[in-house]
Amino acid sequence: MFGDRLVGLKQSVDSAKKTIPAALALCARSDEVIVADGTYGAFTVPVEDVTVRSVNGPERTVIDAGGKRRCVDFSTPDGGEIVAALEGFTLCNGQTAYVGGGAYGGILKRCIVRDNVAGTAGGGLYGCRAENTIIVRNSSETFGGGAAYSTLVNCSVAGNRTNGEEGGGLYYGHAVNTV
Repeated sequence: MFGDRLVGLKQSVDSAKKTIPAALALCARSDEVIVADGTYGAFTVPVEDVTVRSVNGPERTVIDAGGKRRCVDFSTPDGGEIVAALEGFTLCNGQTAYVGGGAYGGILKRCIVRDNVAGTAGGGLYGCRAENTIIVRNSSETFGGGAAYSTLVNCSVAGNRTNGEEGGGLYYGHAVNTV
């Protein structure tokens, strides 16, 4: 599935792996994981203060959850939040019965969050900070089709929906220079 693509820590080409979780398993606090172009599966970020960055941006580097789980989970098993960053990815086809179909927690920069679903809130994002990110065609059953309880800075939010009555684009969050 992953061919010859490599994912590795910025400090060492020798540490390159074929999956993002394999590279994250080697990380320590403040490490940076550089990801080659391609389509990758969903994952959980297990390390505080790590950055996962694509080489060539969201048009060429995709995290596709295949409708089975959220794309990226920045939470601990006990429900705490991991503060870490994801930069330059498309997050698509995430699905969860609860919140955050695209991402739960964390910081997203220069991403595209599209076609994700949440059973309750935040079809695209829940509890995230997104910067220079496009949030499109996400949905939720109750509120916040695009994002809920999130901060959006210089983002574009369009075509998101909720089956509830509140916040097709953004519910209970902050939007700065966002359309």
